[in-house]
Amino acid sequence: ADYWKSQPRKFCQYCKCWIADNKPSIEFHERGKNHKQNVTAKIDEIKKKSIDKAKKEEKMSKEFAAMEEAALKAYEEDMKRLQGESESEEAAPIPADLPTEPKTKFKERTITSLGDESSAGTTFKKRKTENGKSRSLRQRGKDD
Repeated sequence: ADYWKSQPRKFCQYCKCWIADNKPSIEFHERGKNHKQNVTAKIDEIKKKSIDKAKKEEKMSKEFAAMEEAALKAYEEDMKRLQGESESEEAAPIPADLPTEPKTKFKERTITSLGDESSAGTTFKKRKTENGKSRSLRQRGKDD
């Protein structure tokens, strides 16, 4: 023992402290009043968290069951309504002048490439949408 050697240490997770890693020191620490209080506090905290988690899961399962029940009820109502509409559609034709969804209108301008011959056949189209934003499209020739 001519050289210095550090003593191994053990960390107590309940007390958040370091103690010597030998049997007498560990037993002395674990018999202490402060350590016992910290252990019971940790156990109580774990119990409380598990109870809160169980309550939260139960509440969520009840909410999901209510959502599923409401969805099923709405689905059944939709099916009844669709069956009623399908019966009335057989008697009355669908009007031809139904409004359709508006399509995005573009103003197009075609610009051919002004570069070397390798880019011949490349066409650039600049599209301007109704809301003022523009998009550029590059179209290549058939041989590319």
